[in-house]
Amino acid sequence: MKFFTSLFEFVIGLAVVDSLVKVLKPPKAFSWQALMWLTVFSYVMAGLATGFVQRLIASCGGIFFILFVYWVTAAAAKLRIAKKNKDAKTGLPLGPWITGALTSIYLFGINLNVGEYQLVIDGISTYLLGIDSKDVSPLTFISWPLISAVIAALPYILAVRLKVKKPSPAERQYLVILFGSQLLISCWIQFYFVIQNWLVQYPSLLSDDFIHSSFVWKLPSAQVTMVSRGVSILEGMEVQLKEELNEKSWSEVEKSLLKVNHKKLLKGIEYQAKQSSPVAEDPLWKVTYKFSSRKSGSDYNLDLQANWNGPRSNPDTKPDSYSFTKSCRIKQVDGRSGLGSKPIGNVECQASRTGEIEVFADQGKQ
Repeated sequence: MKFFTSLFEFVIGLAVVDSLVKVLKPPKAFSWQALMWLTVFSYVMAGLATGFVQRLIASCGGIFFILFVYWVTAAAAKLRIAKKNKDAKTGLPLGPWITGALTSIYLFGINLNVGEYQLVIDGISTYLLGIDSKDVSPLTFISWPLISAVIAALPYILAVRLKVKKPSPAERQYLVILFGSQLLISCWIQFYFVIQNWLVQYPSLLSDDFIHSSFVWKLPSAQVTMVSRGVSILEGMEVQLKEELNEKSWSEVEKSLLKVNHKKLLKGIEYQAKQSSPVAEDPLWKVTYKFSSRKSGSDYNLDLQANWNGPRSNPDTKPDSYSFTKSCRIKQVDGRSGLGSKPIGNVECQASRTGEIEVFADQGKQ
């Protein structure tokens, strides 16, 4: 019994293999089967080559694969929407948009985060122009509708043997609607990437109120997790200030805090804080300060304030909604050295807070 079962499975396997051979065997020189095998052959040869030759062969394989997918999807009647009947080739074909997606990836590459994994595919522009796929991947999505429209228009403007033909008036109307709609979709996709780039370069925009905007929709959680760039600048200045003054002899600290020196010191600290992670909105943040000595003469107070001078959704909003302050105390403490006790500097700062401090008429004066 097992013998006949095995024999039956073997015969069925031969029948399946025979059917696959008949389907995949090219009936003529120019067919989708020939393109498929050219794709396989190109990638096998690319795996055996190196350097420029490998990239060249792989690029040719990509072209064969795109032509193969276009041929198969164009012939598939099921890949159509809004069909009038099952057999007729009516309705909107999906093949051009599938082929357009592959063509966009082939030209510009793609960079996607899929869960914990990152999918990076370099396009032909990476090899020809030396551009990283991270920089050009938005073009993949922006160009996709337009490339798909061009592919969808090919049957209307090309006849047999790639001869150019004149579309009929009805076909011209269809092409105008096709390209107009795809151009609109491309513009909306590009607008999305523009907004995303703005939010990267101008992160403080997230803390503004877009409740009346027709284009920007901010999730409630964004306001909770948002840390203003002004706060990060003040925190960076605190770190730099401690690096400059902590553990230094008190005589050096007092010299740095003299009227002729502390302005230069604070400007340098502000510059370093902004340069640690620079964004385009940094020039719109103006940092002011109030510097004063305490009665004891051995302690100093430093109040830092970051003011937003950029655009606001509501000009009538209170200024303290766009200002952040940080108070620091620079004091003398005892340090231990081989020669005995030696006074050194120590910086203590409070957490940043929202709100303005009074305008300093004596700003920069000790």
